[in-house]
Amino acid sequence: MTSGGSSSRVIEDLIDAGFLIYVPSFNKKKVGGIYRLIDEYSLFYLTWIAGNSKIGLESIDSEFWIKKQGTPKWNAWSGCAFESLCLKHIQKIKKTLGISGISTIESGWRYLPKKATNQQGAQIDLIIDRADKCINLCEMKYSDSEFVIDKSYAENLQTKKRVFREQTGSRKTLFITMVTTYGVKKNSQYLSIVDNQLIMDNLF
Repeated sequence: MTSGGSSSRVIEDLIDAGFLIYVPSFNKKKVGGIYRLIDEYSLFYLTWIAGNSKIGLESIDSEFWIKKQGTPKWNAWSGCAFESLCLKHIQKIKKTLGISGISTIESGWRYLPKKATNQQGAQIDLIIDRADKCINLCEMKYSDSEFVIDKSYAENLQTKKRVFREQTGSRKTLFITMVTTYGVKKNSQYLSIVDNQLIMDNLF
């Protein structure tokens, strides 16, 4: 979009109305950021109603939502909705972490390597860059029960941390912070990689 165009004005209006938020990219003021839909009903509508003429009060059977639970579409929608909830409550996240009195800058970050290289990419949806020379790399995960970190997921977290360090050159202390609905099981993988965890109740 061109700066100052009609599309830009529409985006600004949607931000002012609370439908979207702009998440800047780590260490970049104006480039590389993303716009995220955080209006709950809009996300629900675009996922389940738009383009689906079969969904209506008279056509949904009593077990419609039960049948949808656990499907890839349900999991993707739940994950996006939970991430949006977390982004709306960053101050509560900071309070639970005990850093509400520290100046911070919130952002996101992703690294997409060129196809010709063997480098690994990574994405972090919420970064809390702190004035005390620490950074919380927040991983927000929806789960309908206690979340379990297996070996593969632990390796993924290690990769994110390593790639972030390599590509940003940051010398700050990095903390892997899990934000989940009902907590993370404290198994060996958890103990080896996670520094902090929060649950959904901490957001309210």
